[in-house]
Amino acid sequence: AAPPSRQALPRPTTTTYHKRKSHKRSEAVQLVHTRVEHLLGDLCRRPPPPPPPDPQHSAHCAESNGTSTADPQSSTGPQRSAAPQQSQIAGMSDEQLFAGELDPAAGKLGADRTLRKRQQLRSVASHVLPLLEPGSRVVEFGAGCGHLSLLLASLRPDCLFTLVEVKPYTSNIAAGRVASSGLANAAVFTGSIDEYASSAACFDVAIGLHLCGLLTDACLALATQRRARACVVPCCYGQLVGGEDHGRGGGVVRGQQPRSLAFRALLGEEGEAAFRAVIKGADCVAVGRGGAFDAAAAGFLTAQRCMRLVDADRLLAACEAWRCGGWLGSLAPLSCSPKNSVLVLLPEGDGLAAGLQGIRGLRRGGSPGLDDGECGVCDDDEAAGRAAISPATVPATTAAPPPPVSP
Repeated sequence: AAPPSRQALPRPTTTTYHKRKSHKRSEAVQLVHTRVEHLLGDLCRRPPPPPPPDPQHSAHCAESNGTSTADPQSSTGPQRSAAPQQSQIAGMSDEQLFAGELDPAAGKLGADRTLRKRQQLRSVASHVLPLLEPGSRVVEFGAGCGHLSLLLASLRPDCLFTLVEVKPYTSNIAAGRVASSGLANAAVFTGSIDEYASSAACFDVAIGLHLCGLLTDACLALATQRRARACVVPCCYGQLVGGEDHGRGGGVVRGQQPRSLAFRALLGEEGEAAFRAVIKGADCVAVGRGGAFDAAAAGFLTAQRCMRLVDADRLLAACEAWRCGGWLGSLAPLSCSPKNSVLVLLPEGDGLAAGLQGIRGLRRGGSPGLDDGECGVCDDDEAAGRAAISPATVPATTAAPPPPVSP
C-alpha cells in the first residue's frame, strides 16, 4: 500500500459536485438579494393604462420617414377590421390567433416546440399591445423567422413592423412568411443592430423575444437613445460574463455588470463578485426535449430570482443614464419558457412612466429563503402584476442624464 501522504483522496461524485455548486450559487443570490432588497421594494409600481398618443413624437417620426400622420394606415395597405387588444386576445383560441403563416409551425419550428412558442407569443403580445399607438413604428431585433412580429402585425394593421435579423438564411424564411401572409405592414431588414441603427430609421417601439446575452442590452441602449419604448425578453444571461465576445453591437461589452450605480453602491466588491455568479445562475435550468422543464423545481426558482436581479439592474442603469421608467414582468404560464422575464422601458416624459402608482413588492410576503419553494418574484395574477419604476424613484446616487441623441 502507498504511504498515507501519497494515497489518492476520493474524488467527489457528480452529485456532490453539483450540490456544492448549487449551494454556492444560492449563497451568492442570497447575498445580492439581501443588499438590494429594499431598493427593489421601493421601485415596484403597477403601471396605469396607456396614455393618448404623443402628437409631437408622431409628427417627428412621420417627418423622418416621409409619411403623414393624418392617416396611420396609409402605408399599411387596405383597411382591416378593428384589431384585438390586450384584453381580447386572451379569449381567442390558437386557431384564431395563429392561422396560416402566423402559426409558429410555419416558421420551420418542430411540432414539440410549437405549443410552447404559441404560449410565449400570446404572452409577449399581451405586454406589447398596451405600448402601441395608432401609427406606431415597431422594430423587432433578433426577429428570427418572424413569429412575434407577424402575430402583432396581424393584430395591429394600423402599425408598421420591421423585422431585423442578422442571419440571411433565417431572414429569408421571415421574408417568405411575410409575403405569404399578405401583411402589407411588415418588412424584413437583414443585418445587425448596428447596421439598422446606421440606416437612421425612426421607430417608436423596440421589441425582442429571447434576445441572446448582450443583444438585450444593445436593444435597450438604442431604444433609450432614440427615446422609444421597449419590451424585451432576455436570454443567455451567461454571455454577459462569458469569455467569448459574440459581437452583439450597440457599443455594449461583456463584464460590465452590475451596470447600475445603485447596485454597485449597495453590493460593494464582495457583492459584485457574487453578482457575476447570479448572472451565471440565471441559465442554470435543466431543459428537456422541446424546451420542457419543471417550473416548480428549486433550480428554476433560483434561476428565476437570478433573472429578476439581473434585469432589475438593467432597468435601473437605463433610468440612471436616461431618466426613463419601466417595469418588470413575466411570461405566462411560467412553463412556456425557462427564460420568462419581461423588461419594459419607457422614455423620459412618457405618460406610462409619469403615472406609475401603487407600490407592489417583488416578494410574496415574509422573508422566504431561496430553496423553500418561493420564487421571490412579483405575483403574476393573470400577467397583470408588474414590478415597475418611474424616473422619480431613481436613487440619489444616479448620474446626470446625457444630452438628447437625435434619431
